[in-house]
Amino acid sequence: MSSVGNDRGAQLGFSGALLIAICHFTAYVDRAIPAVFAPALRAEFSLTDTQIGLLQGPAFVVTYAMVLLIVGTSHNRLPLAPVAALCMLGWTVACLVFALAADIETLMASRLMLGFAQAAFGPTALVILAASSPQDRLGRSTALFTAGSATGRSGALIIGGGLLAALTGAGWFSGLEPWRMAVILMTLPNLVLAWLLWRRIRATASPAPRRRGLRAAIRHIATMPALALHVGAGVAVILLIQAGAGWAPSVLNRSLQLTPATSAWTVGLVVLVAAPTGHLAAGRWLDRQVAMGKSIAPGMVWGAALAICGAALMATGDQIVLVLAGLFLLTAGGGAAALTALGGLAPVTTSGMHGSVVSVYLAACALLGTGLGPVLTGVLSDTLFPHAGGLASALFLTIAIAGAAAILLSLAGAAGWRRLAAER
Repeated sequence: MSSVGNDRGAQLGFSGALLIAICHFTAYVDRAIPAVFAPALRAEFSLTDTQIGLLQGPAFVVTYAMVLLIVGTSHNRLPLAPVAALCMLGWTVACLVFALAADIETLMASRLMLGFAQAAFGPTALVILAASSPQDRLGRSTALFTAGSATGRSGALIIGGGLLAALTGAGWFSGLEPWRMAVILMTLPNLVLAWLLWRRIRATASPAPRRRGLRAAIRHIATMPALALHVGAGVAVILLIQAGAGWAPSVLNRSLQLTPATSAWTVGLVVLVAAPTGHLAAGRWLDRQVAMGKSIAPGMVWGAALAICGAALMATGDQIVLVLAGLFLLTAGGGAAALTALGGLAPVTTSGMHGSVVSVYLAACALLGTGLGPVLTGVLSDTLFPHAGGLASALFLTIAIAGAAAILLSLAGAAGWRRLAAER
């Protein structure tokens, strides 16, 4: 959202930072709901893969990106505590609307609401980390934050899959389908977290600082080709990650004939291990590269290459060991590349521009990465691979294209990024 002084990081303390990380985790839990319950949604509403992809991507990112750009690069001085708490309350209401939806139009509307409510969270937390973390540990601090988002997706799969398994056939809530009740139970803890967040951040008594505008941030990126190439590579990485995250449970459901609940928690367990592995390893590596003045392009290249190899293994067919090994590589490699892309922004932007540049970057990731990844996979599945195992092939094609783009863009901007980092 903005640049902040070091005093805010000190005032917030570990408990406050942990609370923000937990809220970030829950944001991604709620964001992943369509992926968790995709088989149930497909069956109840007779949805195509393209429509499910629209729910996961464009229906969320349209409002998310718009509000992110306005809030993240504006000059307003709105107090942080009530804004953050209202965001959580807003996206909780959106999830409840999703759970009670009677048609595809209401499902879409609830996702638009979710994007609107969640937009202000990411930039704020990232700039607080940049302001309050020692320079030689910024990569690791950012890695902890980004690992929270990845574990949020796995948390959604584990919690959602577990609830779906427990509620299916139990007859506890005869008026609601099991997936609907599972969404409600997953969402209600947000009310407590919103109250705690409001109290904790209000106690810092820190006003929201001023921010550079949207035009200045875009001009800053556009006039530095190396930074623009780095941003493009990061967007491509997010596209392949979101495609994999959105469709992995459905791939297991169709390719391995696992139940929707089993598919969800199986993917969740793999991601729970693979995501922190990729993020945290990349964070330590990134700190060393920046400290030594070296290029960070290898982190992007190797991460994207591992993700492509993982997607290829997932498309091999009905061997569960190969499919799960592929999912691990896709998640760990994609996570390492994503952390490198995000962590690589701070060394090449000034403190006054960092918050606005991050906001523009996250908006681009949302529009082009989250917005295109799931829906592109769905379109390829419906058109090019309409057979039973075609979804895994469509996912591989999406990830291969995005991964190749990330590798080429990262290599093209490597030397320029290193020069910018030295100047900063």
